[in-house]
Formats: sequence, structure tokens, C-alpha cells
Amino acid sequence: MIKKTVKYTDFNGVERSEDLLFNLTKTELNNLNFKHHGTYSEQLQAIVDSKDIRLITELFNEIITRGYGIKSEDGRNFRKSPEIIDDFVSSAAYDALMIEILNNEEEAANLFIGMLPSDLQAEVRKEMQKEAK
Repeated sequence: MIKKTVKYTDFNGVERSEDLLFNLTKTELNNLNFKHHGTYSEQLQAIVDSKDIRLITELFNEIITRGYGIKSEDGRNFRKSPEIIDDFVSSAAYDALMIEILNNEEEAANLFIGMLPSDLQAEVRKEMQKEAK
């Protein structure tokens, strides 16, 4: 799980700072892999390498909306109902976040890696370092 602080101006013109939470479980990652016919990191790398802004935006949107949720007070649940996702996507916070990650590769990578289960984060970072060499 990762907490991302986003600064934005809401629809009433009020400047805000909001902490957003993102998490992808291993089950959710597997569902993404089956849908896209490859591993999460392979798909992400292929789309980024393509430099196709439309595909990059679609992938980022999918990952962000699948990862966003609200953690229960006791930490036992991370809620991702259609209503929660709809409220998020219709907010100025979502817009600010998308613009930030579309314009900053490093922020996007840190956010996406931070969404992963902790035992997978180190693995993905190692893969990224190998590819960077």
C-alpha cells in the first residue's frame, strides 16, 4: 500500500492537499496479467517503450482506478466499490494525480511499485535496475 499526497484546487476554487491510498493485491495483479496476456511489469514496460500516449494514459488510468481505495479504521479492509472509484475519478484530486504521473516517469514508477504487495516491490525494483543498465 502507498499513500500519495496530492495538491489541487477543488471545484469551488479551494486549494487542498489530500492523502490518497493505493493498493493492489496479488489476486488483482493476476487478474491484470490474465487480461493483458503478460506480466504486469512486461505490459507496463512495453507500453512505456511504445511512447504511445493514448495507451500509456489508458494503462495508467486502469492501474490508478484499480489501485485506489479507502482503508477501514481497523486496517482489515481496503474498500474499492464502484461508488468509491466513481467519486475519486470525478474529483479534482484524480485529475491532478493523473497529470503529475503522466508528466513524471519517476513519480509514476514509485506510485505503481508502492501499490504492489511488499514482497513484490523489491523484485520489481531489481527488474527495473537490470533494464536500466
